[in-house]
Amino acid sequence: MSIENIQRPLAGPRTLASDFGGVYLANAIVAFIFAASGPVAIILSVGARGGLQESDISSWIFGAFFVNSVISLLFCWLYRQPLVFFWTIPGAVLVGPALGHLSFAEVIGAFWVTGLLMGILGFTGWVRRAMQAVPMPIVMGMVAGVFLRFGLDLVYSIRDDFMLAAPMTLAFLALTALPRVSRVLPPVVGALVVGAAVIAATGLAASEIWRLRTGRAQAVAVDVRAAIAAFRSERYLRVNGGPAPDGRSPLFGFYLTADGRWIQIHANMPHHHAGHVRFMGCEETRESMAAAVAKWKAQDLEDALNAAGLPAGMVRPKEEWLAHPHARAVAELPLLEIVRIGESAPEPFGAGDRPLSGVRVLDLTRVIAGAEGGRTLASHGADVLLVAGDSGVQALKR
Repeated sequence: MSIENIQRPLAGPRTLASDFGGVYLANAIVAFIFAASGPVAIILSVGARGGLQESDISSWIFGAFFVNSVISLLFCWLYRQPLVFFWTIPGAVLVGPALGHLSFAEVIGAFWVTGLLMGILGFTGWVRRAMQAVPMPIVMGMVAGVFLRFGLDLVYSIRDDFMLAAPMTLAFLALTALPRVSRVLPPVVGALVVGAAVIAATGLAASEIWRLRTGRAQAVAVDVRAAIAAFRSERYLRVNGGPAPDGRSPLFGFYLTADGRWIQIHANMPHHHAGHVRFMGCEETRESMAAAVAKWKAQDLEDALNAAGLPAGMVRPKEEWLAHPHARAVAELPLLEIVRIGESAPEPFGAGDRPLSGVRVLDLTRVIAGAEGGRTLASHGADVLLVAGDSGVQALKR
């Protein structure tokens, strides 16, 4: 295999300066923002899930950016072409599962061996033959499989931290749908800005309460790094030095029914998990549950499970859902409702050095919005008492 010749004479300072321009600078800034947001978020997620120390993650990010930058600058200068070197994002994603049964040093060794094999494949020309032999849809399917966990994490984030994750997701989708705007404001950056704004709004509300009770105003600022950590807080929770239990049932998810429709089985609560297994007469595996669900029509199974006190919902098109009695009932409800449950004289705040100090909250909610509300009130000084069962699921949602 022949190697391309270096372009000579090499470009000098004047040539490099004449090639530079505002458009290239803007493109470089956008590219850097993308690299420092989405891909770095993947490294942070993989590192946190794999239990890596902050020093290990910092070294990983420094090596990826610094080494790739030096190589990119060198090759662009030598070959006079836009040759940008970047780490493999699917490869970074695979580090997470690998850390489940290998040490960090063993994973690094595996990457060394992989890099050596890739070099051999490149120099011998075998890569071209392999690409010609494997159909592109299969290759893209393999890549999609690698990134599937991150797509599911988005769904789980909306479920577990709705008030923060939902606005960020909407901002990301809106910017993605507007190419002209997304060229100026990348969707990932826009989502982070919206997330910080949501947290800032909560802080402003707490600041106003503090002003009303003390007469003194507070300055509100958002630590973006802390905001990102809050968005993914459940992933950083540690129990006895290790990752917290997942808390999700392997049976939770969507299943194809006999009439070609889909139904969601919600089995994350232990008693729901056991109830679904008992009702369906299957084993505690997705394969066994799928085989059992495939014998039912979607509507019949939804009705039967709901009658048995088990949560499940058939997937419906928008028009079908809007015509459903449940949808009509929800449409008649206000977005927010406060109901007075008794008469009482106004209660003073009491002493305290936090905006909600002296406020007592009895939290009888379950998960998602209720859990987030209780945690937010507690973070601003309220004394929150959570009453829940002993399944442990509620604790994990906190």
